[in-house]
Amino acid sequence: MDRDYLRTVQDTLPADLKRKLEALPESLIALVDTLLRFVAGGDCPADASESTRQQWPSQQAAVIQQLHTQTNGKRARNNDTPEDEPTTKKSRTSPPAADPTDTPLYTLHALSISSPLRKKLDIRIHERSLRLINPSTQAIESTTPLSALKRAFLLPTRGKTKSHWSVVLLSSDTPAPSGKAAAACPSTKENVQIVFGVDAAPPAYSTTDHTTDSPAQANHPKGTPILPFLRAFLSHLPVPLIEPDTSVFKSAVATDASGGPVAGVQGYRSAKEGTLWFLPGGVLWDGRPCEFWSVKDLVPGTNAAGEAGTGSDGVRLVSATGRTCSVFVRRRIVESEKNDEDEEEDDEEIKCTETDFGMVDGKEQDGISQWVKRHKHLFGKDEEVRYGYVNGKIDLKGKGKATAPPAEDSDEDDSDFVDESESDGGSASSGSDDEGSDGENHEEGEGSEGEDKDGEGGDDDEGMDEDEELDPARHPLMRPGAMPRMSKAAMDAAVGIVLGDMVGGSNTHQSSGKARKEAESDEEEDELED
Repeated sequence: MDRDYLRTVQDTLPADLKRKLEALPESLIALVDTLLRFVAGGDCPADASESTRQQWPSQQAAVIQQLHTQTNGKRARNNDTPEDEPTTKKSRTSPPAADPTDTPLYTLHALSISSPLRKKLDIRIHERSLRLINPSTQAIESTTPLSALKRAFLLPTRGKTKSHWSVVLLSSDTPAPSGKAAAACPSTKENVQIVFGVDAAPPAYSTTDHTTDSPAQANHPKGTPILPFLRAFLSHLPVPLIEPDTSVFKSAVATDASGGPVAGVQGYRSAKEGTLWFLPGGVLWDGRPCEFWSVKDLVPGTNAAGEAGTGSDGVRLVSATGRTCSVFVRRRIVESEKNDEDEEEDDEEIKCTETDFGMVDGKEQDGISQWVKRHKHLFGKDEEVRYGYVNGKIDLKGKGKATAPPAEDSDEDDSDFVDESESDGGSASSGSDDEGSDGENHEEGEGSEGEDKDGEGGDDDEGMDEDEELDPARHPLMRPGAMPRMSKAAMDAAVGIVLGDMVGGSNTHQSSGKARKEAESDEEEDELED
């Protein structure tokens, strides 16, 4: 067995250590040479066992990374600085040691990671952790426990010339504080955001499914869709995968790289551009840093008196010009305070934090308002509500009873406004109608008059509330497009017809004008005959 590593070290050792090393038996000398090869990055000895040769590359990279971190670590400061003094500088921590019992499940090789590191890394999911691994050295760059992950999103990336996918994994709905606030927050290190992206049909790439009997790295040719492999990777996460749905929200302006609709709007948070996604369970901002507002975290209720904008307290729209608008999203913060009169009871005071997204296209206001109307009954609910739908229909009141979604501009809704007396094609009712029908109409008229009387005197009834919001599903005139726009000329004509009917019938003016013209023409003919 060649002992080049041991011979090189032995010649440069201090005399005492060299003498002790020479006194070792032959078996220990071979072990020391193998250890030197291992920590120095050498090849595995030829006479090593099969298990040692298999574990040599990955374990060797981990040990080298550990030694590199320890030898290049900064020297500790003197005692001049108090120990309790907070520091705003982010400390450099070494990656945790690999757990050999944490079995790998799936690996995506050489992907562009944007958070928490910005480089190309292998992302591997294990039974209990998710690891970012250096492709060349196989050193572990970052490890996140799977139990810490709370949300998982699969999004089509905006602003790309080719179709592109982005994966966002969040351990918290709110991003970690930065600067001095990060030093005061002990859970900053536990708040992790893992974000990576890949083309929908990338160049040649590779994946590894470790759950098969003989796991091996599978190479995929150029143009192979990566979406099935992304779903296979994300299926091992302990949290459900959330994806945008254009049936829940559809942008009026934005499209993806293929020209299809998207379920988000483009905007700016401060000076950072991003997309605000309106999902079945909440609102997601995919800019850096990412943030998610679950419907249960949005402030319930309508706008306060005198407050500008439309929408609700949770999602509010403000537009000065109509070309652009700002979207204000409010996250509720519930704090309990003891009542002075009764210490046993706690008064729940609802506070909120507001986030402003500006420069949103004004054409997106209708779609955002519709999303708010469909989901505002879920705002502020303590229970986690994933979808506001029942059997494909919208659950407007949150009682499990599905109603049809608010109808868009469609000619089919015109049938809702046809009077029963016009069911014969629109012709006026004649005097030959059955007496029974007249009796029914009379009874209906009396019933409506009775209802009107009851409505006038029922101000004190429990069921009537002036501030109660009407349900668009029960009031067709409140549906979008139900009230057509009329020009001024059409309105003047309609007013003229009504006034004509009030003073003597709709044909009075026409018949009198026609008679006047006939009389004038007769007088002219008599003059010509004379």
